[in-house]
Amino acid sequence: MQEKTMDERIGIIKNNGLCFGCLAYGHRKHECRSKMKCQKCNSYHPTILHDDNYTSKVVGAAVCHTTHSSENVHSMIVPVVVHHEDNPDIFSVVYAVLDEQSDACFVKSSTLSELECKGKHIDIRLSTILGEKTVPSRKVGGLVVRGLNQETLIELPDTYSRDSIPVKRSQIPRPETAKKWPHLHSIADKITPYRPDLEVGLLLGVNCMKAIRGLEYVHGRGEDSYAYRCNQGWGIVGPVDKSRPIDENKSFATHAFVFRTQVTEISPAEVCSLFDQGFDQQKDERLSLQDQKFMKIMKEGIHFNEGFYEMPLPFKDGHPA
Repeated sequence: MQEKTMDERIGIIKNNGLCFGCLAYGHRKHECRSKMKCQKCNSYHPTILHDDNYTSKVVGAAVCHTTHSSENVHSMIVPVVVHHEDNPDIFSVVYAVLDEQSDACFVKSSTLSELECKGKHIDIRLSTILGEKTVPSRKVGGLVVRGLNQETLIELPDTYSRDSIPVKRSQIPRPETAKKWPHLHSIADKITPYRPDLEVGLLLGVNCMKAIRGLEYVHGRGEDSYAYRCNQGWGIVGPVDKSRPIDENKSFATHAFVFRTQVTEISPAEVCSLFDQGFDQQKDERLSLQDQKFMKIMKEGIHFNEGFYEMPLPFKDGHPA
């Protein structure tokens, strides 16, 4: 099986009516309760469906959105049903990150495989606070999503594949969090219970406002968490509870490419041009003393930890403001 191409593996599984989650016969992945865990990336899919052509291609991406401590906060992440408009009978249930700092939509490569979508192989330029990086991807049109318990169908714009969408699962909202905040008690039963069997398979950006726009809000006071409803359902944004003090000496966690990401498709001619120019050329830009100090703090303090970038807080304790 390993000698076969990814398309051939998918074809064998599909033609034999096997589950894309456990390779057993008689059910689909969204119904599967025995999903295999990939030995290469630890995602919930059989190892034979891991696409080595895309492994370890995502480095960098954005570090401009920070959180007090990623284990102690929730982000707007909701469960959705996704399918291709040409084949609605083949669908997947995944978590989707709603990200106002991204100008594009992304889909996990394993989710594309489950939907039996191939897409067009392209190169894209990811522009973030760390700079620009050219990565391979697949562009897929025609994806459609709806909330897990909703009826509104939302057509996604062209969506780009990534190997992973590195959001910590502790950031997925839970009903228990709403019960910890008095002002959120009324929506606790509207938050979908946590599903450990679901992958984070989508990231939806501002080029799909119908998906990320808030329709109804429940606010708190000051630093309290708040909840809002979008077309996919309710979610919670902010601290899990007030009882966990925030350690200001702790590095703030950020996510690779999830936040403040701009995407530009690159033509083959542009790729050749990039190689001709080389990657060591520096622009002759003079920085102020504060900018130089900021860059020094960031360069010495930023590091990669367990799939996430961590960075110091350069604007505290007398640092540049």
